Amino acid sequence: MNPLILAIVSDPECRLQIESGAGEIGAEIIFVSFGEHLTDLVKRMNPFILIVELTEDNSNWIQKHISEIKGSRFDFPVLGITGNTESEYARLERAGCRPIVTREVFVKTAKSLIETHFR
Repeated sequence: MNPLILAIVSDPECRLQIESGAGEIGAEIIFVSFGEHLTDLVKRMNPFILIVELTEDNSNWIQKHISEIKGSRFDFPVLGITGNTESEYARLERAGCRPIVTREVFVKTAKSLIETHFR
């Protein structure tokens, strides 16, 4: 089985960078759109990283499900992607995301961020 990246990302440029970074290390990607589906995948799969983009549409369920996952027995980094607002950063931080980067930084550094966390 190839290494797995789970991602909750809607921005097309960020998705493209994840796909490129995954290709560099031979990882599979599953793009997730629902919290319950995310929790189920984490239980069944063994991702080496979860990448989360905070948007207006997903901010409530992301906080809930990421907090639950981080409070469980699973131990993998949850990389947060945010806009430039302090409130978005704070929400991702409270949910347990580390590291947290802006979309602009992520687009420029996605490959190295993914490689850094690859087991």
